[in-house]
Amino acid sequence: MLSIENYEANGVAWPFELSSDFKGINLEERYFGFQERATEIFGKKVSVKPNLLSPFFDRMAFDEEILKKVKDIIGPNVYIWSSAFFAKAPGDGKIVSYHQDNPYWQLTSNKVVTAWIALTKSNQQSGAMEIVPGSYKLGLIDALDVSNPREAYLEGKK
Repeated sequence: MLSIENYEANGVAWPFELSSDFKGINLEERYFGFQERATEIFGKKVSVKPNLLSPFFDRMAFDEEILKKVKDIIGPNVYIWSSAFFAKAPGDGKIVSYHQDNPYWQLTSNKVVTAWIALTKSNQQSGAMEIVPGSYKLGLIDALDVSNPREAYLEGKK
């Protein structure tokens, strides 16, 4: 299925590959090197807008293969609103709960997508991102205070 058809049907499209500029580069090593340097300079790790501090992550944010797919979905006018690392170290217990990205940004357009790039191995054991296909068709869902957030999200409870 083409990315635009998959996106319209499910609200998500995958998998996409970074351009050949990134082939053979150890992204995990680049990430940890960046964080080591950030800690030396700022005294802490950096999670927000790393592309403004790193030419490497800036090139990744503007990767032509990813942008081509994004343009297929939302059209030719692309603006990178933000970039971020969501790092979950083994055993730290961090989670990113079920949510919709658009309400957090408070933008006036619904032509908004998130391009998620795994820098480390991403699978169920490592706490990979989980999506709920088609949930965008439920409209905006408020914060959930329920015992089973995934089930509530699937049902569109507010």
